[in-house]
Amino acid sequence: MTEKIQDNLNPNFATTFKIEYRFEVKQPIRFEVIDIDGPNKWELCGHVHTTIGDIVGSKNSTGIFDIKNKNKVNGKLIVRTERVNATETHAAFQLSARKLRNKNGWFSTSSPYFKFTRMTGDAGNVVVYESEAIKKNLNPDWSRFEISV
Repeated sequence: MTEKIQDNLNPNFATTFKIEYRFEVKQPIRFEVIDIDGPNKWELCGHVHTTIGDIVGSKNSTGIFDIKNKNKVNGKLIVRTERVNATETHAAFQLSARKLRNKNGWFSTSSPYFKFTRMTGDAGNVVVYESEAIKKNLNPDWSRFEISV
């Protein structure tokens, strides 16, 4: 399961999954995309059936698949893969900011968050972590988080 992203028709999920890939074995995988409208209120946007090999073998290790529900295409799912070495190192971060500029005007206060990205081999960026929004606070202290390096 990934994080939940509210009110966004083009979400960029930061959650990663580690899956052992075996070249000689067909490894089917299913993704489900769900629209959550509130507590106990959700609907299935659709799903994608593919294999790990299809994703790994895609151009730039990035698979682009139709999200289908009842044979209707409801969007695209973009899945990026990369090889991970057996030894893994983590880095821990805790960020804060002070005296941020209010972007919400006179009668409201901004709710800041941040995205931690890394460059990919094709000169693009991929989100590896997205913080929680600190509601109405121009001097936020975000929770500690770890990423693989």
